[in-house]
Amino acid sequence: MDLTPISNWILLAAGLVLIVMEMLTLTFILVFIGIGLVLTAAIGQFFWTFDNATEQLLLMAVISFVLAFVFKPHLTKRFGPNTSSSTLETLMTGDKGKLTLHNGVFRVMYKGTTYEVANAEDGDFQDGEKVIVTQIENNQAQVAKPTH
Repeated sequence: MDLTPISNWILLAAGLVLIVMEMLTLTFILVFIGIGLVLTAAIGQFFWTFDNATEQLLLMAVISFVLAFVFKPHLTKRFGPNTSSSTLETLMTGDKGKLTLHNGVFRVMYKGTTYEVANAEDGDFQDGEKVIVTQIENNQAQVAKPTH
């Protein structure tokens, strides 16, 4: 079943819409599909007459896949989410929490969440004791006894 060729102007418009939509998502997938559509429209307009829509969509898919395979890792590294070690949790430390002993493991209740205490063996902690949470990383808290 052959489909009639899609107008090059429709391919161009759809490609540009996808490229603009990519600005909202930053997934770096829509941009490659959009570029594939734009390049397919340009090839169809200036270099090649497509016999059917299957040829157009196949060319668009190949172009998009190759571009995504080659450029997505570089774009994700440059513009992707920031993976620095200073997490939001670490920035919220410095307040008091309450220790609990659960199945032989100290946990600290801190700002509505309990965290396993990573440095429990470093201090002489007691169940129910108030401590200062100094750092939270990988769902574990570093605690210290408060100074009076």
